Amino acid sequence: MLAINLIPEQLQLAQEKRIRIQRWSATLALALLILALPIGIEWYRGTALQSLRNSHQAVSAHLAQRRTELKKITQEAAALQSQIDRAKTLRAKRSWSALLAMFARSMPEELWLTDLATDPASPGAAAPTAPTAPASPPDPKADKAPATISIEAPRKLRLSGFAADHVNLYAFMENLKASGAFSEVLLLASGVQHGASPPAVFFELSCAW
Repeated sequence: MLAINLIPEQLQLAQEKRIRIQRWSATLALALLILALPIGIEWYRGTALQSLRNSHQAVSAHLAQRRTELKKITQEAAALQSQIDRAKTLRAKRSWSALLAMFARSMPEELWLTDLATDPASPGAAAPTAPTAPASPPDPKADKAPATISIEAPRKLRLSGFAADHVNLYAFMENLKASGAFSEVLLLASGVQHGASPPAVFFELSCAW
């Protein structure tokens, strides 16, 4: 069978040229797509990074505000604790008139006190108490809350004196224990004072509340 091409030569050339243009256009479009893909990925990364930076700044501002509030609350708590400690110290003070009256009732006739002092002699400052650590990490730029210093009231009394004999001394100790004013009465030192006439027993007691 004989095939005869009746399409003019110019039309055939035009069709071939159109096909080549279409193929070239498709190749160019694919090349442009391949080139544009990294650029698009980089743009997306930059947008995401900027969004993360904005979120980080917002969170940092929020944390700074919370740290400021926490610092204020910590300072107020420290001030309240200091007031509570002072109040406890005031409540811990003893009535000296009542103590002296109790000593007078507890002393046998042949016993004399020569010295009465608190132990320690004056109220002392307790070790500074550091503020409670916050739940969130501390801000190194933030001012540290001052440590709380409380005043410790004396917890003991030291009594010194003389007795005619050890019987009177032990009777005095028993009377102090029976008074209920002290949790502990200890004999720190005692001995016979031979220079006195008649000889007397000197003593030193420690009475703890």
